[in-house]
Amino acid sequence: MKMIYTTLLLWLFSGAVNAQTFVSLVNSPSGDLDALVSSKTEVEEEDNTYQNSPDIGCGTWTYGNAGTGKNRCFLNFDWSRIPGNAIIISAELDLYSKDTGWIIHGGHMGENESFIKRVVDNWDAATVTWNNQPGAANTAAVTLAKSTTSDQDYLNIDVTGLVKAMQATNSWYGFVFISKNENDNGVLSFVSSNSSDSTKRPRLRITYSVPTSIESMKSTSPKVTIYPNPSSNPTIAVSEFEDGVELRLFTFSGQKIGTTLKFMERGSLQLSEFTNGENLAKGIYIVRVRTSTSELSEKIVIQ
Repeated sequence: MKMIYTTLLLWLFSGAVNAQTFVSLVNSPSGDLDALVSSKTEVEEEDNTYQNSPDIGCGTWTYGNAGTGKNRCFLNFDWSRIPGNAIIISAELDLYSKDTGWIIHGGHMGENESFIKRVVDNWDAATVTWNNQPGAANTAAVTLAKSTTSDQDYLNIDVTGLVKAMQATNSWYGFVFISKNENDNGVLSFVSSNSSDSTKRPRLRITYSVPTSIESMKSTSPKVTIYPNPSSNPTIAVSEFEDGVELRLFTFSGQKIGTTLKFMERGSLQLSEFTNGENLAKGIYIVRVRTSTSELSEKIVIQ
């Protein structure tokens, strides 16, 4: 009986420490956080703002007298429901097809394989244009495969890596949709936040946990996020430390490589910064992160 009781206590304690929370973030017309930007060869639209577009998505199309047009869309959410110390477990995006709209009538069309990328600069849905659009990170980009039908919904899109990167860099600027080849005619068209049907608006489903009990005592230890991993030159983001942090790179056999790098506050770097811009050979490496009170190691796979 004593063993059963002890096991039950451990199970209950573990559940308290690792409890997961699920939130669903959905925009509304009153809190519109998405916008379309456009550039056409025969019509000046580069300074126009299209916050109220019924579509989000991206594409290139020939618009008759307006010439060839390129469209991108930006999408953000209200992140205030995610605690600052949350540990992101998963993030999935749901997008519903738009059969008619501002981008093009007829829904998805043509060669429309596209990317979702992480936005790295602040932007405002009410003022963003083609000319002032923010930058985007190429690392951890998510591919949207070419549509199989004109009204295909894209559900359960795994954007966990993008959201984790936002958290690691404290840059909650959302997503941008960009066609893989903006020289080919092709369009992806999804319902925007302006839809009167709340069930079809963009929806981001996030599962996270919050450190409690023993995990709370680890808050002074550094937190390291490496993305994408594996890759040829991943980003290393470091946060949650107090007195500065030192980073060193080693081969899997323990040989130190390149220079030692230091942070005094949260930040991120490319792996190639250890070697003054030179890329590493394929293989497994170890980055060691040390503060005055703790040390941890993370594995990096170069491919």
